[in-house]
Amino acid sequence: MRTTRRGMTMLEVMFTMAVLTTGMLGTMAVVSETVKYNRRSSSGTQAQTIADRVLEEISSRGCQPIFGMGSDACGNVKALDQTTRDFYWSVDGRLAEKLSTTDYQGLPLQGGQPPPDAKHYIAYVDVDPPFESGESYASAGLLTTGGVVNVRVTVVWDDGGGVMQSVALQTRVRP
Repeated sequence: MRTTRRGMTMLEVMFTMAVLTTGMLGTMAVVSETVKYNRRSSSGTQAQTIADRVLEEISSRGCQPIFGMGSDACGNVKALDQTTRDFYWSVDGRLAEKLSTTDYQGLPLQGGQPPPDAKHYIAYVDVDPPFESGESYASAGLLTTGGVVNVRVTVVWDDGGGVMQSVALQTRVRP
């Protein structure tokens, strides 16, 4: 009479462990890539929010002459050309500028500095008199009066590993 064996052989156990380990490693790789892409998407959304906020601040000023600086109707906006602003977005969702003592919600920053875990963004403002590269109002079908200027805000950040990312928004401002 034959007796039946109970249990598994060592070879079966090793094969099962190899299959489970391969599956777990594959799952970990997928989760890791998902986290990376979610972080990149979040950073891009934050940069777009910063660019939109800066552009809205500039647009809300409208074109105004700067007294003592000539009669340029958009002197106040053109004075912002080639300026930069540093922003920090903390993990708890607080946005602050570098030299500010409070965040955008009015909450005080410790020592006037952003939290150490905050992501750093730099907003570059570029103001161009109406067009570049020899274009004119007539070729664009716009009126030739009114002192329209193009305002472009580009926000850059390091998304890790030294790879710089950027978002740019643009609008026109006129008196």
